[in-house]
Amino acid sequence: MSHKPPRVDPLSRRANAFYWQSNRSVNQIAAEMDLSKGTLYGLIDPLLTDLACPRCSSSLAYANRTARDRGLLSCPNCGVEGDEGALSKQRQHAASARQGVPTHRARAAATLSPALRDPVLIGIGLLLAAAGFWLLQELRRRP
Repeated sequence: MSHKPPRVDPLSRRANAFYWQSNRSVNQIAAEMDLSKGTLYGLIDPLLTDLACPRCSSSLAYANRTARDRGLLSCPNCGVEGDEGALSKQRQHAASARQGVPTHRARAAATLSPALRDPVLIGIGLLLAAAGFWLLQELRRRP
């Protein structure tokens, strides 16, 4: 789980505490800390959660308070984004795949006969179909 660790300097810690743990507006926080809004935003770290990214297993985070209020998570490591529900389903799907629980695609493939699942036979079938199509086109061109 690699992600950018939260900053430890006192100014950043204080800015993050005000931002994430209070209902103060950004303007109020900036004024109280004697900072510009731009500087304040530069000090704010994403709020990490205990939820794991379905793609890379890093901690998912809320990028800002609006994202937190709307339930929109993102991965600071790989960039995956989505709402809590969708990412939860992706995590469950990924966990099931890792544990060997067949996905809907795997179940569908399992219902095919062994001959249809063999990639070599599928490739040969596609080549034969392409050759047949080409031959048909050539025969149509001749008078």
